[in-house]
Amino acid sequence: MTPEALKLLVDKKESVEAMLAEIDTRLLVFGLVVLLGIAGETWLGVTSWLNNRRLRTIQRQIDIEKDRQAAMEAEQLKSVAAAAGESASKANERAEGLEQENVKTKLELSKSNIELEKIKEKQSPRALTNKQISDFIAFTKDLPKGTVSLQPEVDGEARNFRDVLTNLLKEAGYNITSSGASGVTFPNISESLIVVFEPDHKPAHADSLVSALNSIGVKAAYETAQMFGISRWAGLKSGDELVLILVPKK
Repeated sequence: MTPEALKLLVDKKESVEAMLAEIDTRLLVFGLVVLLGIAGETWLGVTSWLNNRRLRTIQRQIDIEKDRQAAMEAEQLKSVAAAAGESASKANERAEGLEQENVKTKLELSKSNIELEKIKEKQSPRALTNKQISDFIAFTKDLPKGTVSLQPEVDGEARNFRDVLTNLLKEAGYNITSSGASGVTFPNISESLIVVFEPDHKPAHADSLVSALNSIGVKAAYETAQMFGISRWAGLKSGDELVLILVPKK
């Protein structure tokens, strides 16, 4: 082998050795890179696992806290509902109480109105409607007529009603002989009273007059003068005369 050939072989050897050295270097570097990658992957895996555990722990704490808050809110809602129910119950009781008071007030007002109407009716003067007048005249049309003396107590309302009855009786055909005040009071009499002065003689028009007055709502009764402890009424002109005593409204 010539020196030139040997030198060429040596150069090739050195070139291959240099290439192998570079490959070894690169392998070493690659191995280091791989090692670092494995280490990094391991570190990242461990870190991820630890963080996942921490995350699960935190999530459990969050879930526990949510459950606790939900329970508290449920209790608060129950308390609010209970309070609302109690308030509603009290409101209903108050409403019922007010309704009862309202009903009571209405009843009292109704009673007051009734009493007021009674007072007004008692204080208002007695009078006759056109219908009462026509009904009286029709009732007595074919009945016996006679003499009547109207004597009211010493009272303005009784005297006014005396005038009303005087006109009524005259229009119906009765003979009115006197219509002056009697000057006497009759505390035990609460309605117009027909008095017969002859105890043993009842005028023919006595019963019919009492019935006719009652038929139109004018309360009247038939008695004898003996009711007052006397046998005759002073001023009696005839045994067929009736005296109609008028007392004030009671």
